[in-house]
Amino acid sequence: IPGMHNLAIYDAIHDQGEGLRHILARHEGGAGLMADGYARAGGKPGVAVVTTGPAVGNVMAAVGDAYRDSVPLLVIASQIASDLVGHDRGAFHEMKDQLGMAAGAAAWARRVTTVAEIPEALNDAWHAMTDGRPRPAYLEIPWDVLGGQDDVDITPASKLAPAAALSSKVQDAARLLAQAQRPLIYVGGGVMWSRDTRGICELAERLQAPVATTCNGKGAIPEDHPLAAGYVNFSRPQWRPVWEQADLVLAVGTDFGEVATGGWALPAPQQLVRIDVDQEQLNRNYPATIGLTGDAAVVLDQLLRYVPRPAESSPPSAWAEHVRDLRTRLHDAAAGSDGMTIVEAMQRELGRDGLSVGDAAGVGIWQLDHLRVYESRTFQLPLGFGTLGFGVPAALGAQAAQPSRRVICLCGDGGFLFHGQELATAIQHDLNIVVLVVNDHAFGSIRRLQERHYQGHTIATDLVNPDFVRFAEAFGAFGLRIRHTRDLPDALATAFASGKAAVIEIPGPIAPPQRPVSP
Repeated sequence: IPGMHNLAIYDAIHDQGEGLRHILARHEGGAGLMADGYARAGGKPGVAVVTTGPAVGNVMAAVGDAYRDSVPLLVIASQIASDLVGHDRGAFHEMKDQLGMAAGAAAWARRVTTVAEIPEALNDAWHAMTDGRPRPAYLEIPWDVLGGQDDVDITPASKLAPAAALSSKVQDAARLLAQAQRPLIYVGGGVMWSRDTRGICELAERLQAPVATTCNGKGAIPEDHPLAAGYVNFSRPQWRPVWEQADLVLAVGTDFGEVATGGWALPAPQQLVRIDVDQEQLNRNYPATIGLTGDAAVVLDQLLRYVPRPAESSPPSAWAEHVRDLRTRLHDAAAGSDGMTIVEAMQRELGRDGLSVGDAAGVGIWQLDHLRVYESRTFQLPLGFGTLGFGVPAALGAQAAQPSRRVICLCGDGGFLFHGQELATAIQHDLNIVVLVVNDHAFGSIRRLQERHYQGHTIATDLVNPDFVRFAEAFGAFGLRIRHTRDLPDALATAFASGKAAVIEIPGPIAPPQRPVSP
């Protein structure tokens, strides 16, 4: 978004920006989340350009989200004049410590003070985002520096080769894996930033090990693969016995955070092999029996050198069949529910390569539990940071990164109105996402928490909403309201046939997934 202090960047884009695509967002929070969604879907950094002060404050939620979910997001921000920074003189847009605020959210933050520093600083930011664990970077440039001139050399940032793990440790881990009777592979988002995910399938097949994923790991293995358990939260009662019965867990690129472990209530696995590009992760939360530091794809290839292939006549593992049967029964138990009807309609329209984006809302759990994802980087839901309002702008960023693919965003009415105005961006830039808004006239998840923990009392969760169909139409988007979830398949087909961004309002509430199946 252009502002008074960053206009020199825009003038340069106008004169020399061939090859750059600029997307004009309507709020810096939306701009940051679009860049986040772009990075997740495209597999390369997303860039948000904002002006000084309030604009930097607005984009910080996206930076926090990118940090928590390990996304390479670069924010380039302007600053007041160099000679005024830090003097608290009341300059326009002046913030007490703009760089300090950004440094508290990003993995890397720097202010340059001369034109000559800019190329090196940009390269350093690129390394901070792409070498090792992906995380957000922040570059701040005073407006007088942006308007300055100097003779500089501009060279692309060098690329480091993906890191391999220590060979002796790989061999030790391979021996443990080969000896396990009930191995379990648990895949997180770290796999998505490797060069490919084929090693997961190959290793699972050799070990006959079921593959469960975190939210960010969905799609690391096609979810119609016989060994795919899909997204699993092992702190849930029906899944916890699987975790406890596994005699070895291979965890790939996951931090074992609070949500995934039920507040770290899961017991430590009997044996734990961890693969992570971030060495500090290997003993965080759940210490590894053997920790392998390196790029997930590279380390998986290393393991495959030492894990033998099973004989062709080997029968399917009873352990893997047990896990698959549990997954099937949980899926079948949800059949016919409103939430499953929504997911099935989405599944039909997305096919195998469409992109699904959710919000930090209760309806997103239906996507997480039951939507089958077949490719990496085709599913986004901000479960780590819990950024309400993520859905619409992230979906727009995903559409910008993958313009030939269909994108559906599922959100609640509360989250939609955080960034619903970005429909203007969708129309202006032909980003033809379809947004499903489940309207229960409430912050439904928060209301349920109040009811559960505060004797049924609720406060400040009821919402007065606009007419979402007319809201969409006011921006030039397609709007449609359905009366029942069974009408959604036809509504989705009509929305995609409209050839423009669309909003479909679905009556709520949609009950959270019920899990009556015993383990």
